[in-house]
Amino acid sequence: MNNNILSRIVLRNNKGYAWENNNGLFYKSDESPVFPSAIDIDNIEILINQITSSFSFVYENEDVIIACVDRIRSMPLFYYFDENNFIITDNTTFLDKEISLELEGEFIDEFKLTGFVTKNNTLVKNLYQIEAGAYLVYNKRTHKCVIKQYFSFEREEYLPEKKESDYFNDLDNLYVNLAKKIKKQVGDKQCVVPLSGGYDSRLILYLLKEAGITNVVCFSYGIKSNYEKNISKKIADLFNFKWIFVEYSEGLWLNTLNSPKIKEYFDFSGNYTSLPHIQDFPAIEFLVSKKIIDYDSYIIPGHSYDFLAGSHLNKKIINKKQFSNEEINKLIFEKHYSLVIQKYDHRKIVNINNEILDNTEAFSIVDEWNWKERQSKFIVNSVRVYEFFDLKWLLPLWDKTLMDFWSKIPMEYCIERNLFKLHFNYRFNNNEEILKDNISFSKKDAIKSLMKKWYFSSILLNTITIIISYTSENYSLFGVVPRKKFIIESILKKKTSINSFLSEYYIKQNKIK
Repeated sequence: MNNNILSRIVLRNNKGYAWENNNGLFYKSDESPVFPSAIDIDNIEILINQITSSFSFVYENEDVIIACVDRIRSMPLFYYFDENNFIITDNTTFLDKEISLELEGEFIDEFKLTGFVTKNNTLVKNLYQIEAGAYLVYNKRTHKCVIKQYFSFEREEYLPEKKESDYFNDLDNLYVNLAKKIKKQVGDKQCVVPLSGGYDSRLILYLLKEAGITNVVCFSYGIKSNYEKNISKKIADLFNFKWIFVEYSEGLWLNTLNSPKIKEYFDFSGNYTSLPHIQDFPAIEFLVSKKIIDYDSYIIPGHSYDFLAGSHLNKKIINKKQFSNEEINKLIFEKHYSLVIQKYDHRKIVNINNEILDNTEAFSIVDEWNWKERQSKFIVNSVRVYEFFDLKWLLPLWDKTLMDFWSKIPMEYCIERNLFKLHFNYRFNNNEEILKDNISFSKKDAIKSLMKKWYFSSILLNTITIIISYTSENYSLFGVVPRKKFIIESILKKKTSINSFLSEYYIKQNKIK
């Protein structure tokens, strides 16, 4: 080991939430946690587990560097480690100007299939990410780097089952406290809600109303015929909040993708790890440029309460009592490695000690992978689009108290979000409009859904399905790809969604060959 390794901390992302410096402790947070001026390394996990906000921090003294991210990696950190350098950073865009970066080829296929790189890997050799619920300890004298996991989202051994009314009371108390926390965080600042009209965004509006917050702007976006638009407006009206619609089109997307700003955003957001989220990009750019939302407002999306409440619970897990290692890996592969239909060795996606597991254990393992990989690296990472426009954000439905609550709920209450929906109906039992289902399919959607059942049975049906998808997608997202290219590659290369094309675009834009 080279004893002359240069260790550095390079923190450049001050958009949204800025870094604070307290005597060698650098931190950012959606609250203002009081960190001690000196870190007790032996009790570091006690400190970490006392933090209830979204956060990341980096601490350095003459002996060590410690870097930590929160339970959902909402403010990500990366580290580059080779024989000459140890660098902690929050944004990797500067590295290729200082170091000759090399492709880590084995992870490109995974990125094209999922839209992110799993475990602590990235697309670049010697560049790593600190995963959700983890922290790093680098010894500056021995040059050893150790990663420790302080939290994992596991569907735990369930507590003795309660009465339904007890669960309702628990959720009521959690929501009341969460509303108070949001009010404390935002004060009198404006709250901006991406409102699809689904259950999670409705819950956000309920929390804001419960908190007594009135300076609220809801927005929706998409093509004129987007069926979510009318639902979104109706829900905003029911809560007496302002509502804005931003119209999307193929032309808008082509202009967006060809602008210098989108390349800058891809670099800012992706960090050789995650496919940048673009769905909100034109809407946020419009709202900011037209000064419809305040420069110091908070964007509050509904991520990812559906997951916590059990929406990703696979029906195969419900119907089968025992699972082998290979079967669990296959479940994850079929759900999440699906942007392109191709062969991939899925046998080692997760390493499991037990050869046979029951379905509750399978539920926990599959959801733990989902939390650590797709939710943290893809869904939560979507808040980078708000930061890019220098806006703050909150993720109240990922609150520590909600994560702890849902991790202990019996599996039968997680099937199709059963407990969540029961409580939702109980909470709004006097308001039929709020209770209406959040899914309302158009005729085109019904046709697409039916035809997908025979996706591979006929070239003609396949082609028709693809054309309908291109012309009727709610957000006109396929406009980022020329129609001919979309149809040909969907058929010949078996690309299944817009992210199939965007993952390839991201790799090309980053000059990764």
